[in-house]
Amino acid sequence: MGNPYPSPIDWDAASGWTKPGNLQGGFWRYNATLGYGAYVSGLGWTGASPAPTNPNVIPSSQGFFVRLATGTSGNMAATENVKIGSANSFLRTSTSTPSKLKINLNKADQNGGYFYSGVVRFMEEATDGFDPLLDFSNLASQNFYFTFPVDNAELMVNSMGSLSEQKIVPLNTRFMGQSGNYSFTFEELNTFNAGVEIFLKDKYFNTIQSISNNPEVAFEVNSASMSMTDRFELIFNPVPFTSVKGLDKGQFFGMHPNPSSGASRVTFTVSGVSDNEGVITIVDMLGKVVFTSRMDLLSGKLSEKEIELGLPSGVYNVKFNSRHSSFMDKLVVR
Repeated sequence: MGNPYPSPIDWDAASGWTKPGNLQGGFWRYNATLGYGAYVSGLGWTGASPAPTNPNVIPSSQGFFVRLATGTSGNMAATENVKIGSANSFLRTSTSTPSKLKINLNKADQNGGYFYSGVVRFMEEATDGFDPLLDFSNLASQNFYFTFPVDNAELMVNSMGSLSEQKIVPLNTRFMGQSGNYSFTFEELNTFNAGVEIFLKDKYFNTIQSISNNPEVAFEVNSASMSMTDRFELIFNPVPFTSVKGLDKGQFFGMHPNPSSGASRVTFTVSGVSDNEGVITIVDMLGKVVFTSRMDLLSGKLSEKEIELGLPSGVYNVKFNSRHSSFMDKLVVR
């Protein structure tokens, strides 16, 4: 579409727009140097960055893209009420926002001249699957970028249900042949409730890092890691890990899903422990040992073991012990 008026128009104008209910809540704009970026109502600019000045404002004659839910149709119209006198005079009333994490992918030699941003947000009206009106699709471009794969969609904004249990969010990266030193920076951490812990898992180096304590994570991309698009995952845990007190020493112990169902398989994760094996012990609230298992470890690196526990509903203490390390956490079975 294009702005036909001889003045800028405001996507967030209080009146003047007629937008169909099956319209994704924003618009894309293309920049020949950067690629596709998008303004999403209530979130701001995502995608190819830096953002244009007043990203909600569409300049005169500017082309832009919108998207309806797949397989649907609709009409969009605007009156002169959407026009504004100056692109620099926009003022938007603040609104309450859900818990959200903004992720920026930066390359060291770009010096902020280009970076890519996306958002994971948690809201009651969303599901963990693809929500046509709450999620926002990615449009690939020539520079490096990342997406959140959900169902058969690749997203730049991933809207998920309320954060009432641990959730793992895949983060797919595409570096478009550009090797070098990169970093993720994380914003909006203060929108999460106290006690929520967020981690970044790097499957190439088998590491997990807390971004609640360190909102910038640097990493290298070379010819060997370039094609590994599913290298990273975000782990959101609404219940603090009692076992990660040693995280400042590079150690980590956790499990997911937690809470779990009695029939589900639980994955135990250990990282940064300088031993070759350990033991997982699960104890019920009466102090009875209900499960024990040996776990092989990759010394100093991330190790995982998936186990089908088959435990009845309840709260359990989970202990991990190796020669030099000891952790304890709680497991809830529904």
